[in-house]
Amino acid sequence: ISLVIGTVFAFLFSEKPLKPLLEIMKATDRIAEGDFTARIHLKGPYELKQLSDSFNHMAEELASVELLRTDFVNNFSH
Repeated sequence: ISLVIGTVFAFLFSEKPLKPLLEIMKATDRIAEGDFTARIHLKGPYELKQLSDSFNHMAEELASVELLRTDFVNNFSH
């Protein structure tokens, strides 16, 4: 009985701390696929909010670089 109860508690309490990491992983996968509109909004300690802001800033910069690259290729090809 204690094994079942322990397993249930472990499952319930292990999912919550991993939720921010799962959100970051999904967003990084979207960025890697070229979707620079991916943003994250983490709640919790200051460090998670700072990570969220840094990630979103990175995504904005990558979108800007991609736009510049596309414009350069279009202009150079004409």
